[in-house]
Amino acid sequence: MINKGEDHAMILKSEYIKVLCYTRTPQEDIIYAPRLAYSMHLAYSENGRDFQALNHNSGVLFAKATNHENGTLRAKSLKNPYLFRIADGKFGVVAVRTEADGQQDEESRGAVLFFTSGDLLQYQEIGLVDLKSGAYAQDVACEYDESSQAYVIRWSDGKGGSYQNKIQDLYDLAGAGTPEKAEAFTLEAVSADIEGIQPRNVIRVPRETAQRLVCRLTVPENVAIEVPDGIKAASAEDLKALKATAVYSDGTTAPKAVDWDTAAVRWDQAGTYRVKGRVRQEHY
Repeated sequence: MINKGEDHAMILKSEYIKVLCYTRTPQEDIIYAPRLAYSMHLAYSENGRDFQALNHNSGVLFAKATNHENGTLRAKSLKNPYLFRIADGKFGVVAVRTEADGQQDEESRGAVLFFTSGDLLQYQEIGLVDLKSGAYAQDVACEYDESSQAYVIRWSDGKGGSYQNKIQDLYDLAGAGTPEKAEAFTLEAVSADIEGIQPRNVIRVPRETAQRLVCRLTVPENVAIEVPDGIKAASAEDLKALKATAVYSDGTTAPKAVDWDTAAVRWDQAGTYRVKGRVRQEHY
């Protein structure tokens, strides 16, 4: 017999899971080009210290290309993403939009890019939030302020200037107030053993959301092989037709052919026999 597995998926145990957003240091184009490195990546941790990269340490959120009047597209990238919660319960991301190679984007002068997501898997680019400034934003963060029922966008211009804008509705891209001088902001330091990581910020994500995220953005592992406890078979062909069910950590299953050892079975004598089998591994 092939033993049944007990656990059918990788289960996150904590009520909340820490999710880290980050970008990566670009390498040679053939290895990890700027247009790939300058995107939002995600990692997770159950204990808040040991972070594991998701999606093979590749980006999950990219800036959209822009349309030119002649019909061509101009690729864009993003830097310094900041992940936060929106008042409506969704996730928000603000980031600095750049040219594909990471250089300043003239079209984004005085603005920062805003995205939303319900599950950190699918994202919607809402657009550029106007900061009412002629300066390029070099870094950005955003949080919802319950007391004023408004979002506070904190940003710096890379020349020593730090500012903040308040906006009640982030979906109103022109709705931000005028920028006010503010103290420079810093993000909590995060250490993670992830290749090329440029860490940004960490947020708490409910276990159910994190479970879907981890299952979708990690390589599924075979966690169990299932077969019935017993079957009726009158011939080796009957037994050959029985397939095992492979169960994976993302909750998916797949039928697998089994090579059964029937040497001890007397097909001409009725009875109960215990047989062993090996799941067939397909090689391509």
